Amino acid sequence: MNLLPFDALPAHKPRRFVPEKIDLGDWKPLAPLFDRLESLPAQCHSAADLERWLLDWSELSAALDEESSRRYIAMTCHTDNTEAEKDYLHFVEQIGPRLKPRQFKLEQLYLQHPLRRQLPKPRYEVFDRATKVRVELYRDENVPLETEEAKLSQQYQKLSGSLTVNFRGEEKTLTQMARYLEEPDRALRREAWEL
Repeated sequence: MNLLPFDALPAHKPRRFVPEKIDLGDWKPLAPLFDRLESLPAQCHSAADLERWLLDWSELSAALDEESSRRYIAMTCHTDNTEAEKDYLHFVEQIGPRLKPRQFKLEQLYLQHPLRRQLPKPRYEVFDRATKVRVELYRDENVPLETEEAKLSQQYQKLSGSLTVNFRGEEKTLTQMARYLEEPDRALRREAWEL
């Protein structure tokens, strides 16, 4: 899918853990990466090893977040494109529900790791706090609910993105109409508002 003008942007820096050529919309190549991440904390014998593991985990999370964002942006910018919708929903329905329990497991491994306290506190204090909260709040039964919420949100995006009005002889989307609500001309603002 090449619906985004920034699809060919180079990576910020070369990946170290996640292969450059990987289909992030397919769980098969992702599962071994999570398996590897889950096995690595036991091999961490220093704070530096633990930080390296955190960087690998962060790289995978960032790659997945980017993939999710690309699909979301393509879907919301092209609400009439069924392929963009299908790609986004595939990620929401097939990757997200598998990803969340695996991320939870990694968060647990991090919090339980004996070397965690040796990491520089100023650098990891916020991460520690956020990770603790995510672990406390995580419930397996919420995963399908979050998936359903994402699907409903997608339907809303599709519906609201397709809404148009006829304003002064031109068909405009609601987003295009929003600028008229900031017009200094009160009569114009009112005309746009009362459509």
